[in-house]
Amino acid sequence: MELETQSETWEIDDAEARHRSAPDRHAIPPLVERTDVRIGERVEIFFLFRGCDQHGPYVQSEHLWVTVCGASSSGYVGTLDEPPAHATVLLKGTSVSFEPRHITSIDWKAGAAS
Repeated sequence: MELETQSETWEIDDAEARHRSAPDRHAIPPLVERTDVRIGERVEIFFLFRGCDQHGPYVQSEHLWVTVCGASSSGYVGTLDEPPAHATVLLKGTSVSFEPRHITSIDWKAGAAS
């Protein structure tokens, strides 16, 4: 008998909450830097993937780099620079919306002019 599986879902984890719970393990850039990210710069975001397989429900997590394509007062829009290693629900180039509270790291060199 084959076990029916649920489809995989994803969400972006709150880096600020992780930092508050364990600042030594989850360092994040200062808020002033996370609110000043420019188009073309890359940010790292912590994704959670939920699903169900033959062993039951699971949650996997992964840090992924996103290139910022748009910014507004409510947050950012970017595209994934890479697909998740162990999830199939997102692909390279997928558009994601996020807020400064989701940013775990910033690659300032990515947005620098040549």
